[in-house]
Amino acid sequence: MAGLFGYGAMLFDSNLQPNADLARNSLYLCQNNKQPDTCQKYRVTEQAGFFSALQKLILD
Repeated sequence: MAGLFGYGAMLFDSNLQPNADLARNSLYLCQNNKQPDTCQKYRVTEQAGFFSALQKLILD
C-alpha cells in the first residue's frame, strides 16, 4: 500500500520494507533498506490500484 499521511509504503502481511522502481517495473522487498543484499526483487506486471488488486484477489 502506498504511503498515507506522511508514512512510507507498507505491506499488511509482512515486515519487509517495499521499494518500487517503476521505471524498470521492479519491486524490491527488503529486510533492511540500507543493506541491498537483504532485498528480494520482483517484476511488476501490472499497475492498477487498490480496488483493482482487491477485485483480482477475490475473483482469482
